[in-house]
Amino acid sequence: MGLCASVEVPDIEVEAPNVDVKKAMADVKKSMGAIEKSKDAEKKGLKYPFTLHEFNDKEKQKITELPKEDEKWADKVYEYLAACDEKVIKSVADTVWKNAALPALEPAVDKSIAEATGNVEGWDKLPGFIKTKAKKTAKKKALEQARKKSKFDARVQVKAFSIIIEGMTKAGATIEPDYKPTEVE
Repeated sequence: MGLCASVEVPDIEVEAPNVDVKKAMADVKKSMGAIEKSKDAEKKGLKYPFTLHEFNDKEKQKITELPKEDEKWADKVYEYLAACDEKVIKSVADTVWKNAALPALEPAVDKSIAEATGNVEGWDKLPGFIKTKAKKTAKKKALEQARKKSKFDARVQVKAFSIIIEGMTKAGATIEPDYKPTEVE
């Protein structure tokens, strides 16, 4: 019977790359299916006239007022409300992240990991499964940091809001004249 030696997985330090947010935000419109599918659930329990506030928070700016349920732009209000739901917007952000951000970020992260492994003492003597685990962990950590640092999910939500409000306007909604969308800092 052989003994199984305990081998520690080295921590590979890789700097989180910058996300090209502008390029990724161009994909938001294509990825809003989850919002459109969830809008019907938002109709329940609304009282009309319904006042829509930014982030569906009465403490925030007023955007518009929906006088009755059958306005031709009512679906856009329901989409806005769906986009306020954390789970719904996370689904949209995940899709945009997967389709627009990751393809641009992964090569840079992989290159950084390859460079960083040269600085790990005894790297060449480690078993392959340990090297693989260390690389996967470093990659996951760097990509999570990049997403968090860029405030990616919040930016996707704000972009979705602007697309929806634009749709409201085109469908005939009157947006408050002094409404200025909140920007992600």
